Amino acid sequence: MDSLTYLGFGHTGMFIKDIVESKKFYMESLGFAVVSEYVGEDGTKMCFINNGNCTIELIEFTDPTIGRDRKDGIIDHLSIRVEDVGMAKTYLESKGVTFETEILLDEKLYDHGEKFAMFRGPSGERLQIEQIL
Repeated sequence: MDSLTYLGFGHTGMFIKDIVESKKFYMESLGFAVVSEYVGEDGTKMCFINNGNCTIELIEFTDPTIGRDRKDGIIDHLSIRVEDVGMAKTYLESKGVTFETEILLDEKLYDHGEKFAMFRGPSGERLQIEQIL
């Protein structure tokens, strides 16, 4: 094999505080659906949710200090690509999502720039909707 073809990211794993609250937010506000969920032998709760080609693994540890002590890396935010950022923002606001920013333009990204807006999930995770122009 001379090269490797990527099909896309499999999923993004995120540590959350309350799996019930997070599932409700991602399903009711963002339109995700549960793909799979289970409880590990140590009591860790895991739930895979999906919308389109976006899959997120929500992870709730029985001991909340476990996630704080992990040194696997830091993810600043999770960006969800949408067709129209203005329509998506209006829709999410109608579902009770509060945005930290208005719609911003970054002309330096991609060939023609991107529009985006930032908000938070129920565990404080930083989320973004983006439209590539």
